[in-house]
Amino acid sequence: MKFSLRNLLIVQFLVQVIGLTGIVGYLSYRSGERAVVEMTQRLMAETAQQADARLKEYFQGPRFVVESTAYLLEAGHLSDDELVPMEQYFVKHLQRFPALTDLAIANEAGAFLHVTRQADQSFAMRQRYVRQQDGWLYHYRLDTDGLNPVPSDLPRRQYDPRRAPPENPWYATARANPEGLWRPVVSLEQGYDKPKLVMVRFMPFYGVDGEFKGVMSAGTQLVALGALLQELTLGDGSQLLLIEPNGDLVATSTGEQPFDSQARADYAQNVAVQPRRMSITQSSDGLTQAVAAALQGTSPDFQHLQQPIFLPVRYESRHYFVNLIPLEGDLDWRLITVVPAAEFMTAIYINVGRTVLFCVLTLLGAIGLGLWTADYITRPILSLQRATQALTEGTTQVPSTQSTSIQEVESLRRGFDHMVGQLTASFQNLKDRENTLASFLNSVPLALSVHDQMGQMLFLNAKGKELLVNGIALANSDQLAETYRLYRAGSDALYPTEDLPVVRGLRGETAYTDDIEVDTGDRRIPLEVHTIPVLNGQGQVIYSINTFQDITERRQAERLRANYERELEQQVAEQTASLYASEITKQALINAIPDLLMRLGRDGLPREIYNLEAVQWIGDATQPYRATMYENLPEPIAQERKRCVEQALDTGTIQRQEYEFLHQGQLFCEEARIIPVTEDEVLVVVRDISDRHKIDRLKDEFISIVSHELRTPLTAIRGALGILETGVLHNRPQKARQMLHMALNNTERLIRLVNDILDLERLTSGRIDLQLEPYPIADLMVLAANGVEAIALEADVDLQVMPIDAVVMVAPDAIVQTLTNLLSNAIKFSEPGGKIGLMAEMVAHPDAEARDAGPEPLPASLLRVAVQDQGRGIPADRLESIFERFQQVDVSDSRQRGGTGLGLAICRQIVEQHGGKIWAESQLGQGSTFYFTLPLKGL
Repeated sequence: MKFSLRNLLIVQFLVQVIGLTGIVGYLSYRSGERAVVEMTQRLMAETAQQADARLKEYFQGPRFVVESTAYLLEAGHLSDDELVPMEQYFVKHLQRFPALTDLAIANEAGAFLHVTRQADQSFAMRQRYVRQQDGWLYHYRLDTDGLNPVPSDLPRRQYDPRRAPPENPWYATARANPEGLWRPVVSLEQGYDKPKLVMVRFMPFYGVDGEFKGVMSAGTQLVALGALLQELTLGDGSQLLLIEPNGDLVATSTGEQPFDSQARADYAQNVAVQPRRMSITQSSDGLTQAVAAALQGTSPDFQHLQQPIFLPVRYESRHYFVNLIPLEGDLDWRLITVVPAAEFMTAIYINVGRTVLFCVLTLLGAIGLGLWTADYITRPILSLQRATQALTEGTTQVPSTQSTSIQEVESLRRGFDHMVGQLTASFQNLKDRENTLASFLNSVPLALSVHDQMGQMLFLNAKGKELLVNGIALANSDQLAETYRLYRAGSDALYPTEDLPVVRGLRGETAYTDDIEVDTGDRRIPLEVHTIPVLNGQGQVIYSINTFQDITERRQAERLRANYERELEQQVAEQTASLYASEITKQALINAIPDLLMRLGRDGLPREIYNLEAVQWIGDATQPYRATMYENLPEPIAQERKRCVEQALDTGTIQRQEYEFLHQGQLFCEEARIIPVTEDEVLVVVRDISDRHKIDRLKDEFISIVSHELRTPLTAIRGALGILETGVLHNRPQKARQMLHMALNNTERLIRLVNDILDLERLTSGRIDLQLEPYPIADLMVLAANGVEAIALEADVDLQVMPIDAVVMVAPDAIVQTLTNLLSNAIKFSEPGGKIGLMAEMVAHPDAEARDAGPEPLPASLLRVAVQDQGRGIPADRLESIFERFQQVDVSDSRQRGGTGLGLAICRQIVEQHGGKIWAESQLGQGSTFYFTLPLKGL
């Protein structure tokens, strides 16, 4: 099957353009879809983080109250034997913490006091062994101040708080958990026929001698969590669900109550918790059931779930994105975020339409350009074809060829026209002017050669001699390629004899080729060769005539044209991708701005809002366009905002407003810029600058502490030197030496302080590049012990080192500094005759189970180093803060025992830069142990 040149150019051009356009459009669509899914995952993860923070804040009140009350009971500030004063104590805490619903205490004697806040802000109280020692449970109603108790229900007999509820007593469970625990409890303080589910924080407390005394508890209702989740939803159709590891519903943003509130006839059944709980699969909401089924199909066991789950769900012909994240903390709940996919896919559908439109326009333009280009290229070539055909057929009148602006084709046309003219004239005069044949052929602008039946060259014109430097040589057909150094184009192989145009002409073929190169000695010249056979009357070949020419310029032009076509295709692809990416870039830039952007009219109504979640005061986030901006702000701030808007519209200048406000018990600081856009519209940019204010406060506090720490030794140095300068101690050399010794000690303290501040700053800012290398831990422990041995001897402290044979990846000097700081602190706070232990052991990595699932492999084990002393110990509430800057267990330590309060902060920075963790454990009066971990060297 043969094709015309025009059709071949058009078809291959169309196939390339259509294929490339389709591929670009498809890849653009897939890229946008992936970007939307990634954005959805990030947004849902941020929502989960916000929900986790809000839950921790919500449950912080009960935790704080029970822990502080247990501390007061253990310290003797409150009495667990006389519970009457506890009534007003409970009332005051319930008034102070809105999240609390009830407080209770029970002791080993069976005494029980329970105070609950009612819906009308009055209080209900239950007592046993408080005022009457008869064993009955009494119910009272108190006023809004917690006074004037009035009996509200019949006393209940045979009630023992230590055995309630019967099937699983909370008192015994709390006693078995010294650290405290959370537990859902059915509360009947509003009546036996009105059970409600309460999440209670239980905390056992002990006497001074460590003997168990009783249990303190604080409760908060779970029904309020549903309203909290509704505030965090991402829009219409989205849901937030909280579930237990066993699948029981804790709360849902749908308004559904995940708890059976029907009263039971039997008291034991009435206070049983588990029969009243509702599993996520038992929800009456269809979407919730669909999400539960999808999650169970992916991970049926929520108990051991440690990694988030993200999956798509289809419900009632709608697509949803579902994200399940295990929350951190002792509640051990799972947060499920459900968002309609349409909330995020609308933009990509719009962009798909635009992409298709741009692709179609590009395709039509490329097709038109391809048709015009193919016609423009083939028209002069077709005229040459017609002229060649007429010449071959022996027509005396050869049609004229068509001129063109294509340099190579025009050069060929001119050469062909000239050749045709010369051949025509020669053919007319051949019979009469055979003797002029040589001069005629020499005048042809093309190289021409004539060969006999053996391939021997008989004639070579002048142009041919310029290309074939060997001229007419004795060589038959088999020797032509070697004699004239004819090579296959682009290779070092001699041109095959059977494919030579001369040989093909001698076989009776009219041959054409342009893949021959001739070596002239200094360069290779590409040739275009035309060969025709000359037949006698019997049809036998007697001659083979070749015409050939140098096509170096044409080859260069072809390469330039190919490069131009590739560059054109690349530019088309880049422009197509740029058109699509511009919209994505615009939206991404808006989403990347951490500020609220609002187009606001003079009337205060928003016309367009971006980044709604950047502020806390927006009001109803589901309908932000219905209320004016001033209705959502506190009155003074709203009035100032309104004045700034009017000022910006009247003067055409940018106005700035900075303010603070209290939202849900938390202080926020924001900056608003009002930028005039039109006569009746402004652009309001609101940024949360609470972190900046916090940083400024921390900076001022740091400067104040450093100034104080620097002033103290400088004052001492100045005082000592001032006394010496007066000369009053001239005759008292012993006292003068004491003054100099004091000045020297304070100078050394000042140097230690400055060095510690500089070391800590370099570590924190990352300017110290720790060079990790494998090093035996035993050598490091011995080096550190040798460094403090003199101090230990002076303090009469026994230092015991128990190294192990292990190699760690560390910066040796930094780890020796860490060990030295910890050992120095242990010696400093140890009494004479005390013992200090430096030991190490290999322990399992806490995340070893997730090692294979993570993006990077985790070591199977770590090295844990411990420094143990028998000093005075550290209070539990100071175990974390001592690792902060300028923190001491006792503020007098820096004066009595020396130290800058920066040593442990430097230790923490060094250990964390090694990828480890440092912490302390202590018991007052018995001593402290400082631990830190290091990675072992990989094998």
